[in-house]
Amino acid sequence: MARAASPPDPLMADPVNRTLLKVGEAGLAGLPFTHRPWDQLADAAREKFHLEKISGDDVRIRVRDLTRAGRVRYSRWILETGKLVGKTNTALVALETDSSKVDAAAAVLTSHPGVSHCYLRGDKGYNVWFTLAVPPAWSLEKTADLLRDLSGASAVRVLFAERMLKIQVAHTAAADRQAGEKAAAPKVVQPDAAGFVLSDEEERCLEILWEPIDFSEGSAEADSDEPYAVRSRKAGISPDRFAECLRGLQQKEILRRFSVILNHRSAGISANGMCQWDVPDEDLDRLAAVIPQFAAVTHAYIRTRYEDIPYRLYAMLHGPSFDWIKDRKTAIDVAAEKEGVRIRNSRVLISGRELGMKPPCPVPLVHRAWFEKNDPMGACRRAP
Repeated sequence: MARAASPPDPLMADPVNRTLLKVGEAGLAGLPFTHRPWDQLADAAREKFHLEKISGDDVRIRVRDLTRAGRVRYSRWILETGKLVGKTNTALVALETDSSKVDAAAAVLTSHPGVSHCYLRGDKGYNVWFTLAVPPAWSLEKTADLLRDLSGASAVRVLFAERMLKIQVAHTAAADRQAGEKAAAPKVVQPDAAGFVLSDEEERCLEILWEPIDFSEGSAEADSDEPYAVRSRKAGISPDRFAECLRGLQQKEILRRFSVILNHRSAGISANGMCQWDVPDEDLDRLAAVIPQFAAVTHAYIRTRYEDIPYRLYAMLHGPSFDWIKDRKTAIDVAAEKEGVRIRNSRVLISGRELGMKPPCPVPLVHRAWFEKNDPMGACRRAP
């Protein structure tokens, strides 16, 4: 007997909510820091989607309600992590972990301030995948080794982004795309070779900024049109000085955009697939040009190759089902073959259980506290 279809989620079916999520996920790239992000999102909704009657207060209330209902994960400024910490201090990491140790490993990994997007993918081999970032004073490879040892994993692989091809966190819009639909990809800011050294003031302002807006009951931020003014005053920094510092970090391309990040699984976008391709090195550029064209792709990278993880091209797809993801990957394969790309092997790793999801902390002070506890001899420190 066929299982009845789930009734539509009224919060996600609401056309205004869906439009605001499309605007919020795309974010406010290119706009200067403001204490009034809700007004900027309302302006974008009016301009792009003709929501003439929407106000900043309407946006705040809807985002608050979507957050409390679990459809929105958080609202915050997104940082250019690679620009901030350097090309070799941020990476995708794969752990080979016995299935009986996954929960213990997850507890270790998510305690690290630079770990985010931690998923169980498969039950054999490299089955725990996460992103890791550490400030320039520490070695990412040594940190990954330490996390392997602390979690009881048997092996670790650090997959650096040798080139970023696309970053467009727009799950709501991407889920509406047809299998072969294409769209122009936004500009990608490539990581610096070395990390950015923050001044004391810049570090302090990022410490205040990076946490998501607090939408809990009774929070002053939840009821304010100027959440960052509330936060900066509480920290003893004038809102004007705070804004000036952050606009300076925008000019240095440290701040990417203000975004409303969807909790895609709670919002019905239940499938999350990491697509991987192994191609000859001489075909990398051709495939790298094909993948970002597809509207359903939210992230794409060229990454490090290992003998036991031979793939070089990576793309993320988020949609309502595995079949949805498979259809869109097939469309990419067909387009690549038309361009003469020789695909030696490819696969899709469907994300299973979410083991941890939080924004990576960019503040060196927070990292120092973690390393003092877990690496008291300083083995992960870079040589001065």
